Parts: sequence; C-alpha cells; structure tokens
Amino acid sequence: MSLKYAILGFLSREALTGYELKKQFDRSVKFFWPADQSQIYRTLANLVKEGLVVFEEEPSPRVLDLKRYSITETGKEALQTWLAGPLVDSPIKDGSLIQVFFYSLLPKEKQLSRLKDLIEKLESEQTQYSHLIKTFLPLQAEKNLPPSLFFSLSTLEYGLESTAASLIWAKSLYERIAADQLYLLNPDTFTK
Repeated sequence: MSLKYAILGFLSREALTGYELKKQFDRSVKFFWPADQSQIYRTLANLVKEGLVVFEEEPSPRVLDLKRYSITETGKEALQTWLAGPLVDSPIKDGSLIQVFFYSLLPKEKQLSRLKDLIEKLESEQTQYSHLIKTFLPLQAEKNLPPSLFFSLSTLEYGLESTAASLIWAKSLYERIAADQLYLLNPDTFTK
C-alpha cells in the first residue's frame, strides 16, 4: 500500500516516466523501501485506473513511446490524506534477521562466517549512507534546509543511525559466539 503513496509523493514533485521513478527510488528511498521496475509499472497502471495519476505519451526513438506520469488533483488529495492519517504499521522484514533466528541449526564455524558476512554487509550499507549524506553536507551550512530536502535527508540520517546500531549488535553477537558466551547483553530491557 505504501508503494502507491511513495509513487504519488515522487510525482507530486515532478512528472516522471516509470524508468525515472525507478531511478528516484534507487537514489533516495531504496534502503528502507525498495521497489522493482515491475512493481512500479503495476502500481502506476492501478493509479491511472483510480484516477490518481494521468500520463502523456512522448515519442521515443525506441520501439515504445514513453509515458510521462503526473499526479492529478485527486491524487494530491489522496496523498495529503495518507500523509496526515495514522502512521503506517511497519513490521520489520529483514531476511538476515530470520536467518540469524535459525543459526542454532548451523555449526559454530558457519555461524561465525555468516555473521562476518552480515557485518561486512552492514559496513557497506553504512558507507553508502555516509557517502550519500556527505554529498549534501555543503547544504547543511545553511542551517535551515528547505523542508523537502530536510525530510528526505532525515531518512538518510535514520538509515545511518539504525545501520550503526545494527552493526554494533552484529559485532557483539559475533564476539559472544566466538567466546562461547551465549548471553543477552541487557536482559533488563525485556522487563520494562
């Protein structure tokens, strides 16, 4: 459901083709809300049927003409209603966590190997977030960013902070398993 509104959000900024929408996702929100090309096109077709989006065909040197999508007034109203509505329930869906959940089925060496892979993955994500944020640091000197940029960058800030926390957790887990000390770091958190 959120993909529909993410697309409406991007289209509220400018008219885009499906390909351009995919690039927008990949450059900005893919770390917390990925979408593949087929999902985007399927959702665009539904948005057109619902009257929330329209498109104009543009001649293209390729076989098919390009469709440039733009949001309608009804689409803007739907987006505003969604943004002002209740927060979206967002359960964590993390494939690596479901794997960790079942790591007791692996021998210790394999557990450590897989956790090392997870640490490397998180370090890579942290580097990507840092790089993206650094590209916008010159704007930070203003101390008063335009709201659209501020809220976009705040999601990168969230990604960087949550990845840092995940990295601390994964490294600690690795160290505890390596030392054969299987205990929770802070059991008091479960009693609050």
